[in-house]
Amino acid sequence: MIEPIQCNSTKDLFTYLLPDNAIWLNKPKGGWIFRGQRNADWNLSPKVFRRNEKLSFNDKAILAPLSDIQDQIICEFKLVESFLLEADQLGLKVPGDSIALRNPAERHKSVIPSLNKNSWPPPFLLSLLAIAQHHGVPTRLIDFTFNSLKALYFASIDAVEKKEAKELAVWAVNLDAIREVGALAGPHPQVELVVVPRHDNLYLNAQEGVFLLDRNVNNSWNQYPEVTYLEKTLSEMDDFVRPRKNLIGLCPVIYKITAPTSLAVEIITELDRFGVNIASMMPDFSHVVEWQIFKRDSL
Repeated sequence: MIEPIQCNSTKDLFTYLLPDNAIWLNKPKGGWIFRGQRNADWNLSPKVFRRNEKLSFNDKAILAPLSDIQDQIICEFKLVESFLLEADQLGLKVPGDSIALRNPAERHKSVIPSLNKNSWPPPFLLSLLAIAQHHGVPTRLIDFTFNSLKALYFASIDAVEKKEAKELAVWAVNLDAIREVGALAGPHPQVELVVVPRHDNLYLNAQEGVFLLDRNVNNSWNQYPEVTYLEKTLSEMDDFVRPRKNLIGLCPVIYKITAPTSLAVEIITELDRFGVNIASMMPDFSHVVEWQIFKRDSL
């Protein structure tokens, strides 16, 4: 099950989300990861699976979801490959680039066999998927952060700019559970943590970004769209762990912390006291100016 926490004030929200809360302190550093969403009604669904998401840079008529999982996988690969080749032509260093994506013989040996539901995405392409995802390419990864306040920032700033929901949400996921439940539960769905080097990515480093990948999707594609909801898989993990919490201590697996979007401006003001704002999350000159303008016009 998903453990809900409803907050009706900024004070309550920070009480739960500050790193010194006992919920997070009972795990070592990095024991929890967080994702903020401006609409609490949204599922944890990767962008590439969302209905009517464009699955090609060449043909805008190709939209998710494709009925055949094999076709879906091929389109996902072509999106990332297009990103890589275009970036390379501009002389940009892309994490995850390799000879397997360049040399026809290696490509035939390594890449082509991975384009099936039992292998996709292969481990050697995860760094490439992660950097592509972080820069807006639709992939099946979902962005998270090790920092609860930075997740709250993304939920709040989006809620200010796009007033479409009554509540925002911060999801919290127990990393110890997703690392260990696979071994304990045998056939239970596998959720994989994807971490890529931050030294060449200023934004990813500032945001303490990581990603989650649900490997259960390919074999249950006929259950679309529910199979694409990561919280469903995590909830199933929690259902396995909860009766055994005295033995393995991994419960709960997932929290959903919600608050009214009417608090968004107040939340952003408070986050600034902790040094969390658009300038610190995206540290460059243009975002320094953007933050100054936002403070003048919106706070």
